Amino acid sequence: MRVYVGEERKMIYAIIKSGGKQIKVHAGMAIWVEKLKEQEGSKVKFTEVKAVYDGKELKVGTPNLKAEVTATVKKQGKGKKLKIFRTKEKSNWDREMGHRQPYSRVLIEDIILDGTKLAAKKAKPETEGKPNTTTKPKVAEKKEEDPVKEVIILDDTAVETEAQTKAAVKTEVDNKKSSKKLKEEIKTDVKEESTKDPVKEIIILDDKDDSVETK
Repeated sequence: MRVYVGEERKMIYAIIKSGGKQIKVHAGMAIWVEKLKEQEGSKVKFTEVKAVYDGKELKVGTPNLKAEVTATVKKQGKGKKLKIFRTKEKSNWDREMGHRQPYSRVLIEDIILDGTKLAAKKAKPETEGKPNTTTKPKVAEKKEEDPVKEVIILDDTAVETEAQTKAAVKTEVDNKKSSKKLKEEIKTDVKEESTKDPVKEIIILDDKDDSVETK
């Protein structure tokens, strides 16, 4: 059992009979029924109305009410294909058939009770064919973000401003140049010293004196 609450409980509805089935309908509702003889786009009236709720009171017929429901035929078609298989035991006989149940799709428009059209808040009718393209999808606006500061790390020191960055880079380059120049000077000194003649030590031994003279 379904319990209706809120706005749905106040909705005006009717219970009709079509194709041997009882269906609960309201204005703006699209339903499937057994195939009707009317063509697509034509009007149709359901006169077998079992009950009507007018928003305040539920009226039940015995068996029908003096009411009718008007609708428009939107589509004529067939359902999905069903397979029917028959067989007989001990006779090696079987048969397979297919069936597609024909149907009609109708859009409920109005509910009329005792010659009075019941005013109701109609639900949005179901769109047929192509979707509505008049409304454009909302695009999320991009928020302007603050520019990210570029941080350059030199000798474990964070430099944030452009002036400090240039000064730090210049100092680093000067240090590298001075160290390079120092290395070149050291290499030059070593090279010059290596080109000089080594000092020769001459030791003269005198038989008369045990002293050693060095020239």
